[in-house]
Formats: sequence, structure tokens, C-alpha cells
Amino acid sequence: MNSHAHYDLPTLLLSFSSSVLKMDCLLNNGGLISEPGFRFHPTDEELVLHYLYRKVVSFPLPPYFIPEINVCQFDPWLLPGDPEKKRYFFSKHEPNYSNSNRSNMAAGNGFWKATGVEEQIDVFSNQFRIVGMKKTHVFYVGKSPNGSKTEWFMDEYRLADFPLENWVLCKIFLKKNYRKKIAVEAAPAPAPELDSNGTVPENTY
Repeated sequence: MNSHAHYDLPTLLLSFSSSVLKMDCLLNNGGLISEPGFRFHPTDEELVLHYLYRKVVSFPLPPYFIPEINVCQFDPWLLPGDPEKKRYFFSKHEPNYSNSNRSNMAAGNGFWKATGVEEQIDVFSNQFRIVGMKKTHVFYVGKSPNGSKTEWFMDEYRLADFPLENWVLCKIFLKKNYRKKIAVEAAPAPAPELDSNGTVPENTY
């Protein structure tokens, strides 16, 4: 028997609901309260089982809000949220990109180009089960197939057992080293040293 067989997602979701996703959130009068130190750092399995699957079958979603937006209508830096942090969106495939083997996706003033192979997202419940797939893309500015590569990345998640479902969950982020570069370049220049008269020497620029 194939140890990586697909699994019945509703059963799997119920079996993991009390153990996989542990979010430090409280609901108070219908509003979301984050406990001190709360950060949204879901695993691939949590994104597929507790967000994307629930979205597809219209189950209630966890408290953390993931907006719906067509990511292919915008440059990644113009999408809602803090561009220096990972951002999550529910989106839909464009009609001409309805299969997982599509290549480049036009978006904003450029396009997303798939890179690497599509990864399986597995969970362990008596045996390993495939619950979703993840494909990584890089954003290019310009017209496909040419264009200038940027440091913007997108992980696109889809369900394994819903081949005709066009809802996906997108995680968009800047490459970590590039974020550090931006922070260094944006840092204020050190104040010039003063001479004994309290003025800036003429050879200081």
C-alpha cells in the first residue's frame, strides 16, 4: 500500500483540530484579542487543513483573518498589509491557469514565475498522508517570458483532494537577506563628529 496515499480531509481535520493548531487567541465580545507575544507563524499543514480546506468547504475559519484578493491584479508590494512581513491571501486561479502545471502568471506590472518542483504537504495520522501541494513562485517585472527578477516570493498552496477547486492560499514575502539590506540602507547616517569649536570640520561630507 502506498504510504503517501491521499486521505479523507474531513476525518483528518477533526482528528487534528485539538492538537495541530494552537493559536494564542481569545474572543471577547466578538473581537479578536491577541495574547502578548502572539505571532502568526502557521506551518504548511496548518495553512492547508485549518484555513484552505475550511475556506473551500465553507467551514468557520480560525480567528486570524486572511483576506480574499486576486493577487494577480497587483504588484506584490502593493498588496494589503506590511510588505516587510509575510502576508497571506485567499485567491483564485485565473481561468487560463486552471492546472498546477501552468508556467508564468501575469500580475500587476510583471509576472510570477514558478520555480522548483511542486512539494507535497504531508501529515502523520497512523501513516503519512498527502493533504496539499505547495508551489513557489518568483516575481519578475516586465513582460513574460522576459523580465527582471525581483526578491519577491510567493508560496501557493492547493488542496490535494480537490483537483477542480480553484481556491488557493498564497503566502507572499520578501527574501530575508533583501529585507536586511533594506533595513541597513534605510538606517540614518551617523552624526558627524564635531571639532574642538563645536563645528563640523570642512572636510566632513
